[in-house]
Amino acid sequence: MNQTREIVQGWAHCRHGLCPGYMQEQVEAVRVETEFTFRDMGGKGSVPGVERSTVELLWADPDQAACPACGTPREITDQERPVYEMSGYDPMGLVNGGSSGFDRMVVNSEADERVAALEAQVAKLAALVESQGA
Repeated sequence: MNQTREIVQGWAHCRHGLCPGYMQEQVEAVRVETEFTFRDMGGKGSVPGVERSTVELLWADPDQAACPACGTPREITDQERPVYEMSGYDPMGLVNGGSSGFDRMVVNSEADERVAALEAQVAKLAALVESQGA
């Protein structure tokens, strides 16, 4: 077994989605990579190389492990949370109980624009059919 440690930039956040500490903050972390060879895992012979490895992030400063807002232990990761295309709705709407409400008048995608165009075409065709039938 071989272990390597290095200081890296990590992202810390509270585990509770409603806590103000849920937003990620950049912190220093210790990246620990543990490598296991075939022989370490009980294999016989001289198969070279690493059979498997694990990576773990630890707090460089253990005092930062508690959430500053609520005091519960925070999680740490080496990846910043992705930001997806904004839809016009509150990204925390479901977590917050949908307090912002659903507004069907919000145009949030090309699909909504296509649906609106098709509804306009249907209305024109319905008017045309009605005028020819009268």
